[in-house]
Parts: sequence; C-alpha cells; structure tokens
Amino acid sequence: LGLAQQSGTAGSGHTSDIKTVACSPGGTTIVSASSDGSVRFWSLETGRMIGKPILWHPHCSSAGYSPDGKYLVYAGEIGVHIWDIDKREAVKTLVFEENIKINQASYTYDGCYIVAYSKRASKVYTWDSQSGRASGNSGNAFLSSFINDMKVSPTANQVIIIGRSTVMMLYDIGTSKLLYTVAKGNRVHNAGYSPNGLD
Repeated sequence: LGLAQQSGTAGSGHTSDIKTVACSPGGTTIVSASSDGSVRFWSLETGRMIGKPILWHPHCSSAGYSPDGKYLVYAGEIGVHIWDIDKREAVKTLVFEENIKINQASYTYDGCYIVAYSKRASKVYTWDSQSGRASGNSGNAFLSSFINDMKVSPTANQVIIIGRSTVMMLYDIGTSKLLYTVAKGNRVHNAGYSPNGLD
C-alpha cells in the first residue's frame, strides 16, 4: 500500500512519518496515523484511501479499531479519544488525572472496555467504553518502573503488562485484580497471546 505520498505525485497519502498501523476486524481496511497530524483509512483490496482523513494531532502513539469496526480509539500526547469512523467525528474523550502521554490504547475483545497504559507514569488505565467512566483500579501504579508493553487478550477481559524491571503481570479488567505476577531473571521487552487466548 502506498500509505506515504510519493515524491512528484499528487497522491493523497501521509506526508510525514507513519507512527502506527492497524487492521480492521474484518480484514478489509487498515488505519494509519502519522506525525503529519492525520489518521487515514485504506482499502486492502485497492490500496486507495477511503473517505476523508481525520485531522487531529501529530503526536499519535496508537490507533485501533473497536471489535465491530465502527469506532477508532486514538491515543498519544493528548490522551485517549474515540471516533465514529463513518461520520469522522470525535464522540468521546477519556479522561485521567495526569496530563501525560498515553503509549497505547485498545478495546477489549468484547468492546466493553478500553485499556491504556502510560510508560512514563507506569500506570494502566481502564474505562467503560460506553459511558467513558474510569473503571476499577484505573490509574493505579502496578509497577515501580516503566511499562515496556501491554497486550490485550483476544478472548477475555484481561491484559498482560510487561515492566522494564523484569516483571510480567496478568491483570483482569473486569474484576480489577492482578491474577498473577512473574519475575524474570532478564529484562522482558514484549509478550503476546496465542490466537485462542489460552497461552
């Protein structure tokens, strides 16, 4: 896909670095966010941009679809926002106590929650996706050092939190409980679930 505008053409792609890309639940479109301040949607079949771009904020760190493909969750220096994709309208802003960068925000598998983390604050935030209200232990500091990564389960309202201090945690969003903690001898940078969410 030609997501970036080619030199010497009249293309409608990004004009600066692409920060994040995500595929739609149905596998027919992708969304890309760039430091040029735009979020754009693309057809995987034709490679062409779909509709108008969302012109928002250049400091985007993540963008992803809701499970039904109707909404976009967008995170960065300016917090977490939910957009109606068809209408290209912001429908909700999710608030938290600190004015800090959010590194990643994602819907849970059933779309009931949005979970996000801040590497700088070493905190995980959770919201009810319908009401926009913080849920459970949202904003609590689970780790004493920076968070390196976060992965949301594909089959349950759970999230793996990976800390820079060699700690990996499994957090249940629905019950706001830490299910278990694993301390590793070496630093952990990344982790993930199997497709069925069991491993």
